[in-house]
Amino acid sequence: MFEQFFGFTDKPFDKGITVKNMFYSDSLKELQKRFDYMKTYRGIMVLTGDSGAGKTTALRQLISTCSSNYFCIYLPLSTIGVSDFYRYLNNSLNGDRAYFKSDVFRSIQSRIIDLTVNKNQVPVIIFDEAHLLRTCNIQELQIISNVKCDSFDPAIFILTGQNILLDRLSKTILNSFYQRISMRYHLPCLSREETESYIIHQFKVCNCNDKILNDGAFDSVFKYSAGSIRIIGSIVTKALINSFIRKKRTIDGDDIASIIQEVF
Repeated sequence: MFEQFFGFTDKPFDKGITVKNMFYSDSLKELQKRFDYMKTYRGIMVLTGDSGAGKTTALRQLISTCSSNYFCIYLPLSTIGVSDFYRYLNNSLNGDRAYFKSDVFRSIQSRIIDLTVNKNQVPVIIFDEAHLLRTCNIQELQIISNVKCDSFDPAIFILTGQNILLDRLSKTILNSFYQRISMRYHLPCLSREETESYIIHQFKVCNCNDKILNDGAFDSVFKYSAGSIRIIGSIVTKALINSFIRKKRTIDGDDIASIIQEVF
């Protein structure tokens, strides 16, 4: 297919890209600094960003920096009720089996304290797509994070989601939770320069150093994608396939424009 035609040894923009091969934008580097702060002081962190900005990929990178002194769990299932929410969290923490809410609650807090105090491991609990969390579950999370009468923060809770997440958390009904947030960060989409660097980086990861896209093509990709990592990958992949079919080894702005309707 197009990979062989252009000399790629792997498929570019693969979701399963290893952490060491990820593209480190300025915003991702800044996010790492903020996460390092959370490692020291713990508490609640909120990460927002447009759809396709690379939040989930960024979480993979953050987790990769955690040593064995951290117990990381990733929870992508957000559209569940309170009981399922408690059991989901408890099971992920490897807590004791329990049925009643009060017992599950005790198991969660006991497990967090046990990890922190007895096993010298800081729990890092990540809720992805948190903008979909029910209000009642966010309120329950506040209660769960209130360990030992709120005298210390034993864990790092990260809520990540689309931009509406902070708007939801700032509502009056969640004001108490909002005040407990230790760190907020918005992950922006890539700039024009970063968009070009990202595409070139993805090609190099696949052992292709050829200049396949010209400056006009890079301009067009940024114009249509607005720097969204997910959309950049879709546009360039579609353009590569189209160029392979036409046996054309370079891609220009017109080539990008010609396949845009197939992407959106």
